Amino acid sequence: MACTLFAGIDGPGVCRVRNACHMLRGSLCDACTKIKAVEEDISAVRCSLERLLRKHQELRTEMNRNHDPFVVRAPPEVMLTIFEFCFPSHPWPTDTSRPFPSYVSDRLGLGQVCREWRSIAQSTHRLWTDLAVRVDSELPWQIVRLPPTIHLYSRPNFASSSTCHDYRRVKAFVNVLNDHSHRWQTLEVVNVPAALSSWLTGNSSSTSILRILHLSPNCMDISTGQFAIKNSVPAPEVRIYLRTQSGFRISWDNVTYARVHTLQIEEYINLLRNAPKLQSLDLDLLSDDSDVNLLPSQIIVHGHLQELEVSQYDFGLLDLFLQSVRCPRLKKLKVCADDEENLPDEPILDILLAWFERSGNRCLSELNLYGYNCGSSDIVDFLGNLPSLEHLDLRPSSYSDCVPNDLLARLSESAFMPDDAGEVGLIDVEGSAAKFLPKLRSLKFDGGKKFRTSNFDPKIAENSFVFPWAILSRVFGPLSQIGSAHLRPLRHVEIILNTGHEEHWDMIDVEQACIPDLVDVLKAGLKLEVNYHTMVVCDVLQHVRDLV
Repeated sequence: MACTLFAGIDGPGVCRVRNACHMLRGSLCDACTKIKAVEEDISAVRCSLERLLRKHQELRTEMNRNHDPFVVRAPPEVMLTIFEFCFPSHPWPTDTSRPFPSYVSDRLGLGQVCREWRSIAQSTHRLWTDLAVRVDSELPWQIVRLPPTIHLYSRPNFASSSTCHDYRRVKAFVNVLNDHSHRWQTLEVVNVPAALSSWLTGNSSSTSILRILHLSPNCMDISTGQFAIKNSVPAPEVRIYLRTQSGFRISWDNVTYARVHTLQIEEYINLLRNAPKLQSLDLDLLSDDSDVNLLPSQIIVHGHLQELEVSQYDFGLLDLFLQSVRCPRLKKLKVCADDEENLPDEPILDILLAWFERSGNRCLSELNLYGYNCGSSDIVDFLGNLPSLEHLDLRPSSYSDCVPNDLLARLSESAFMPDDAGEVGLIDVEGSAAKFLPKLRSLKFDGGKKFRTSNFDPKIAENSFVFPWAILSRVFGPLSQIGSAHLRPLRHVEIILNTGHEEHWDMIDVEQACIPDLVDVLKAGLKLEVNYHTMVVCDVLQHVRDLV
């Protein structure tokens, strides 16, 4: 019969005895007796080590005071100013393997110099406007006056590699946070176990002032939990990031920005109904579990939504979503398809144009279309119905036949406009060439791997096209009339080339006859870029100008 010695880890490489020895009646076996003595020695050594560490810290403090009188002579106000100058605020940490990001560790280092510095650092709220900390870390200094902005994160693979001891430490850490929930203004909880959300309950004696809520559980974690503040329903005023709507009890009345992913389509529509002040929404439409029968029969007209981003979508779900929602005041639309697959030739442009007409939108000023699959003439016809656009970013699918030649030619032909060209609504099916995109200020077109830089490039497939250098130089209109009311306010055009082979970027063949006109465009102060992708992004025209 063996001794029962298995237990949890009580330190690096040390296990404590969990159950009494049953091998010998009335006494311990020889191994248990020796282990007990060793554990007593370990405890004594630990106590001695802790005393030595405390003594070492005290001596270091005294040494710092003796070696640098400035530490104690400078007024606290001067030291505080120096601290603020040396330790500015920093953004969200990126290295999740560290207990604290560097900007927090640097501040903690102040307390290791001497008691005076520690006192100044601990009592200065301006040094602690935000705190980023890993959830399984010891809370620094046991700070009782926590900052209004808190970033919580976990180490990689925390959910799969943590012990019960780790979770007890996290629970103790969260309890300290909850005691001071009345100070939470920004709470960001990223890539942590979902169950942690149910631990962030706040305290029952104060009202939540939470303004920004970012809750993004670990996508690989299957545990569940609901975020709910005790005796209070927080009403974030600015923004919220969620991966599920049902797991959080909040008031949506004041939410103005929402980034929500992996929801079902009916949840997105209910979100728009429950958040009347929402101004910006970022979502995806990929859920396979959406139930069309749960869609509301009444169309939702959202009068405040100004920005909508659909990061990924299933075409059918996107169509259903747009049929259920009207956004008459939308100013910015970004629709991104997954370019990893050869998407069928879906009528995405027809769907969007029909939605604009149903919404009665007259103010769309920015459009970003990524991964779409349509022809060059189709995109020109589509844009002809959107004269209010000021900023346009197009990135067709690498499988698409869409190239910028037709668009650049249309812009060049319509560069000169009559006095009434800008006085048009959003949908103007009778618009002439002179009214094509009269308010456009910037254009970006990423052409993928279809470009040939000249007619004599043998390394490119026959189905690629020649880059329109001559048209590009005329896209802004007559340079002598730049700034005139008769020219559209276009000031920035960026075309991205990728020929698909590894030639050096300075070997690109720009048509010699076009170089003077292109250089004149740059000298006129207009921003014209032709960027070529190899290992880095290089501005071809700037290189040509340097050679002239």
